[in-house]
Amino acid sequence: MRGKKLAGVFAVLLATVAGGATVLGSPAAASTPATYTLQRGMNTTGFDAKVAAAHGYKIVTYADGSQQSVPVNPSDKSKKPSTIVHPQSGVNLYTAQDTVYGDCGYSFIESDIVGTHKVNIRSGYKVKETSVYHGWSIYLSDNNGDSYQGNSGANASASWSKWWDNLTQVGSSFEEVRTSSYALLIDGEVCTSGGPYVLLYVS
Repeated sequence: MRGKKLAGVFAVLLATVAGGATVLGSPAAASTPATYTLQRGMNTTGFDAKVAAAHGYKIVTYADGSQQSVPVNPSDKSKKPSTIVHPQSGVNLYTAQDTVYGDCGYSFIESDIVGTHKVNIRSGYKVKETSVYHGWSIYLSDNNGDSYQGNSGANASASWSKWWDNLTQVGSSFEEVRTSSYALLIDGEVCTSGGPYVLLYVS
């Protein structure tokens, strides 16, 4: 399952790069195009140790020269470790984020490598009306096989997100919001995720 999924993902990416243009199908399909957007945001390029210390964090340096900001008190659940900054590039190479838009809102997934074979994943949605309930499922695949994370429950807002912390992922990591994930809106609409995904290498 994982092999077919990854092969399909890379085939789409290669076709998009090679083609360099939008492929038009039938007039009916062209009149209602699907929208897919890959967002790249701000990147961590360094740390300010004084600011970190003033707010309960410390900057640690690992054997390979990589740096990370971590809570001074590991039991303080209100504080989370930062992503790791690679020593050679000075740019955070360890965060991936994807957002897919549709006619009733958007869904997203973000993955941060926070340690050896460890990732924090955040996923959620923003919809056009108040969501009263949602069912959310994350599919993960790595060198050790497949796994899932999920959440479901009542809501009273047009947006929702959740962190899944310290998940073990080894090597090539494919992380995706399953297209069975949905938000039930106050007007009765079922707003379904378009399936955003990220690809990482977790060493």
